[in-house]
Amino acid sequence: MEHAIRKHCTVHHDEDPAFYKSLSAKVDALISQHHEQWDLLAEKLEDLRNEAAAGRQTGKDGMGREATTFFEHLAQVGFENGQIPAEHLPTFRSLMYRVVEILQKTIVSIDFWTNADKQKRVRGMLKTAFSATGIDSVKSNRERMAVEVMKLVKNRHDTLTRTRQVQET
Repeated sequence: MEHAIRKHCTVHHDEDPAFYKSLSAKVDALISQHHEQWDLLAEKLEDLRNEAAAGRQTGKDGMGREATTFFEHLAQVGFENGQIPAEHLPTFRSLMYRVVEILQKTIVSIDFWTNADKQKRVRGMLKTAFSATGIDSVKSNRERMAVEVMKLVKNRHDTLTRTRQVQET
């Protein structure tokens, strides 16, 4: 079961890197914690397998699922050890709403993924939003963060556009 969970995490990693990275860490923790208790370990791994199969179902800390997905991934990219200082949490949360809003408005274009100019324009919008936060580590990592957003959004295109359609109705 451990290998099935790890395989699932590997296959789906690009859809939600932070979520599947945390599941892999949970597998390691369960194995080290219950390595002698086979029945309990099997039960806990089964629960984790179900969680992996379901994927991220809700957001955290009042954010929606999409904002949470970007929040957790970009925290890893933009901050040392993935830890956002408490004084920057509200600003970073607001930034994630802005990021999702930018993406939902721009990626719906029919030829977005084949049009380099449209993608470049979105990366520019993202970098501007990152710089506007006033958070030094976000500003200094804005290029890498924009690239990571574009990679993640390509894998989440359908979910993001579907979420926008639901919000508009």
